[in-house]
Amino acid sequence: MGRRASSSLRPALFLDIEGTILVCREEASSSEREFVPGVLEFLKEAQAVFSVFVGGASDASTVRSASVAERLREQGVAIAGICPLGAQAASGCAPRRLDPEPLVRVAAEHGLDLPRSFVIGDHPADAELGRALGGKGVYVLTGHGLRHRSELGAGFIVVPSLPDARHALGLGPKHSRSAVAQRSDVLEAAALLREGGIVAFPTETVYGLGANALDTKAVARVFAVKGRPSFDPLIAHIADVSWVERLASFVPPLALQLMEAFWPGPLTLVLPKTPLVPDVATAGLPTVAIRMPAHEVARALLAEAGIPVCAPSANPFGYVSPTSAEHVRAELGDRVDCILDGGPCPVGVESTIVGFGPEGPHLLRPGGITPEHIEKVLGQPLVERTGEGSVVNKGQVVAPGMLKRHYSPKVPMVLFEGEVPPPPNPRTGLLLQKPREHVGGYAALEVLSEEGDLAEVASNLFAALRRLDALNLDVVFAEMAPEVGLGRAINDRLRRASARERGTPRGS
Repeated sequence: MGRRASSSLRPALFLDIEGTILVCREEASSSEREFVPGVLEFLKEAQAVFSVFVGGASDASTVRSASVAERLREQGVAIAGICPLGAQAASGCAPRRLDPEPLVRVAAEHGLDLPRSFVIGDHPADAELGRALGGKGVYVLTGHGLRHRSELGAGFIVVPSLPDARHALGLGPKHSRSAVAQRSDVLEAAALLREGGIVAFPTETVYGLGANALDTKAVARVFAVKGRPSFDPLIAHIADVSWVERLASFVPPLALQLMEAFWPGPLTLVLPKTPLVPDVATAGLPTVAIRMPAHEVARALLAEAGIPVCAPSANPFGYVSPTSAEHVRAELGDRVDCILDGGPCPVGVESTIVGFGPEGPHLLRPGGITPEHIEKVLGQPLVERTGEGSVVNKGQVVAPGMLKRHYSPKVPMVLFEGEVPPPPNPRTGLLLQKPREHVGGYAALEVLSEEGDLAEVASNLFAALRRLDALNLDVVFAEMAPEVGLGRAINDRLRRASARERGTPRGS
């Protein structure tokens, strides 16, 4: 019989049973084991698009597969057949031999489109089998997934559980997507994130350099591309608050209050992490920083990707943060797989970071949400932990953006308050919060706000620093903001931008 026309071929899902469909309890029979939460709903949705096959990676699993298939059919799931997922030794954790040939035969018998098919399981061999078939592999972190994650190669889709693979498989109500979510560039960027790629994208604060927060190798690549030291933790960006309980092992009631008041928005919360979060993303800390951005493009990207995304600012480490796609292109170029252009960032300074400890909620970094607003919601003051002393053992920072020197242009900066000082030489730049009279002798002048509005100052700060830095000046004098509201975040960035280690030469 000849090969069917490709238009009539149907994609397939080849699903491992142990730990993927069934909760991992090796002492119980398959008829006694519970389904992973959400699996039945997922499979009923998936069967409209895919032919669903179940199987395992050992001879003994064939009997279990038949039992599980029958249970699924009783629940209204159409199971197309049983399939072997490759030979392995008796132990469930032993190395597996990739053997795509049985699935190739199944595909020929059932008229399946292998390039559009997926193999899904909790062992690296399952994901690798998908690639060997010419399709895609999806790695779930249920079952033994956490145990073997470090063995997984690059370029695979990593999700917390089978139901979380919806977006990766193109499922979900297409009619409910916003106009932004339907943009081809957002869809392409989401696919790249799921497959281990690096995507620069806009948020309301600054542009982020994003990778799948659950993919160790993708996160490590962010550190490499950015040149970020491994001791500086990242922020996990989420589209839906349901991710919090998967990423954080405990959420204090005060944290819930802040989520309700300020999410989506420029607020990051530092919480105890679950094993789902790889240590590379948290710099080995027992906590994870989480935020839900408000930017429409960021929210569409995160929702479409269906995963949490670690995203430090999309610029070389320590330099001025990017607030436009052009800033990212100029500095990272083709080292990034995709750059989403969402226009200028409206807030312009990074998110506020709040942690929680025995002494109460503490401010780790001032940012787009003012401490005054946070304290009003909490009904109590924040403990200040924003200085150089805000470290844990061995000098490790507890949150992003806490190093003494950060957000720094190459040109040295001198901060001032009150009267504008005279320029020391003709190659001096001046950065003002608002217009001043009788200012002269400076080679370049940047005014951040005509009215001195702090929100406008924050929005324009990083772009102005970049323009001054491009002029090859000897020094820039920068005016401090009032130390209230957003002024605290603005001054924090100016202090860190002006900090110089002893003996640091100009332009370092």
